Amino acid sequence: MDAGAPSVKKSERIKKWANSRSDINGNPVGLLDEPTVAFDTYLLFGMLFGILGVVIQTKMMAWMACYCTLFCVANYRSEADLRQILSSFLVSGMSLVMLYVKDPSPLA
Repeated sequence: MDAGAPSVKKSERIKKWANSRSDINGNPVGLLDEPTVAFDTYLLFGMLFGILGVVIQTKMMAWMACYCTLFCVANYRSEADLRQILSSFLVSGMSLVMLYVKDPSPLA
């Protein structure tokens, strides 16, 4: 070792990883703890149910897509992407329209 160099302990050189994400109060927030996870999940389910409702010709799936989309509209925040909500709304609405125009009978 060089006599003039300061000795650095190994524990001082090691830096532990710290989560840089935090909420409004400064508390650390994990990826799955965010409230947007449920919001994004319902957006995804709304799109999937809307597409499956048209492909499988099932009105119940189209109504489930409409429910998921309405849940997202009710829990809308300013930081959420409006384009995702509008696309989910259009897919679920068009699936309902397409299924009821083709066969106007009630749910079967």
